[in-house]
Amino acid sequence: MKNTALFLAFFIGIAATAQPKDFKEKKEKLDALRVAFITDELELTPEEAQAFWPVFNERNNKIETLRREMMETMFKLKNQGKILGDLTDLEIEKMMQMRFSNEKEIAKINESYHARLVEAVGLRKTAKLYMSEMRFQRKLIERSRSRKGDGERGGPPPPRD
Repeated sequence: MKNTALFLAFFIGIAATAQPKDFKEKKEKLDALRVAFITDELELTPEEAQAFWPVFNERNNKIETLRREMMETMFKLKNQGKILGDLTDLEIEKMMQMRFSNEKEIAKINESYHARLVEAVGLRKTAKLYMSEMRFQRKLIERSRSRKGDGERGGPPPPRD
């Protein structure tokens, strides 16, 4: 665990100073952080890693595609200059149904890949994976909040007057 913290701190420092402007670069750095974090957390043997990563990546690519579709819909509205107050009830309902549908599909993907993950690394490491993914997300949120004072996005919104 100590190695994880040091490794994560090192990469977060690099990411904070590099400030890549390109989304693809940011995604690649985030993916590298995720891989390092999960590898360390699960203490994968070389054999386990060889069986685990293709399954994990396939699952994540499917989930990412669904999330990207939802974000693209939201960005389209934003680029059209629309905010929530500008949308009709029908448009809002359509977006909410799309969100619910995506969440159900993500749950189905996770459920369908569970057995393959267990086969690759065993039940205990699969359970540890799910917890590690949540911990990684929390670390990203904490990092985002801590960068608020650096002129970066992140942290809670300013109080309303």
